[in-house]
Amino acid sequence: MHPTSELIGQILREAIEGGGVAAWATVEDWDGVATARITETGGTIHIIDESVAQRGIRTMLLDDDAHHAHTRDAVRGGNPRLIDGDVADAIVQFGLFGWIVYR
Repeated sequence: MHPTSELIGQILREAIEGGGVAAWATVEDWDGVATARITETGGTIHIIDESVAQRGIRTMLLDDDAHHAHTRDAVRGGNPRLIDGDVADAIVQFGLFGWIVYR
């Protein structure tokens, strides 16, 4: 498996199975690997997949806010063991909603 695919898979697993997404959405149809359908508390439906994680990673790497230094370091290092639930959820939220909302 390509290291990037492994990292993205780990991000999605940690965000969904670690409970971060559950704080603001209901997870449906999680395949356990790379795709899930979620419904926000307000009813908005999203599909979480590799493109969401990639978008979140790009946004986090561009963000210079010191608050997100750990997230950037974990992603930049490319080591899936460094991705915890909070980091993964932040990446997913940035991937879905963009940095302006969560800055």
